[in-house]
Amino acid sequence: FEQLEEVKNENGATDKGAEADEPNMVIVELVPNDRVEAILPKAVVSSEEFFFNQREINVGKSQECDVCVVEQSIGKKHFKIRFEDQFAVYDQSKTGTFIMVKDRAAILKTGNMFEIGSNLFQVLEVNIVQESLESSYLFIKHMFGATKELKDQEFFVANGGTIGANQEASVPIPGDSRLEGIHAKFLVDDNNNFVIVPEQDCSFWLKLPYKQDIPIDNGDKIRAGFIAIFTFRIT
Repeated sequence: FEQLEEVKNENGATDKGAEADEPNMVIVELVPNDRVEAILPKAVVSSEEFFFNQREINVGKSQECDVCVVEQSIGKKHFKIRFEDQFAVYDQSKTGTFIMVKDRAAILKTGNMFEIGSNLFQVLEVNIVQESLESSYLFIKHMFGATKELKDQEFFVANGGTIGANQEASVPIPGDSRLEGIHAKFLVDDNNNFVIVPEQDCSFWLKLPYKQDIPIDNGDKIRAGFIAIFTFRIT
């Protein structure tokens, strides 16, 4: 995950949690209508705030958790947020914890997974040719998702490649109403990292590595499983 931290620091983000003597956080549970209707048509859309002034909280479907969310794709103790020198999220689940990437880039490395619209991709290989950046490429694979015709397809994506609903995109995802024509671009940045950059007003989900502390910022959105989305705020 250090690659995400690097991108955030390049964009001027600060670790606001480190400025406080004691941690104060608000976790807001949000369940977006479009996702609920697609997966659980009869689900009740909810929004609830949870206030904490402690150094660690657990989120999951166990009654022992500080925030209990009963949903099939959420683990008993899905993830935790804790504060030492800064706030960090720690995934401890089988189904994964995701962070929303919007208005910034995220570095992609071999093994990373990202979700665009309703489709999950994995990075199989990153090849950066420093002498000829136009020859650099990513090799990614569609893992699963709503677009059935993409199942198990693999894509070579060159520097400057795109992903979106348009057939002209380097990675076309037809029929996904949650996507823009060009939803994100793949670029080699000034530090010779392959990054994925969402277009304006677009976003995607990046799966967090398992059992690692991942720094988070004020306003970050975290997703547990398939439905439960939390907005993290520092007060």
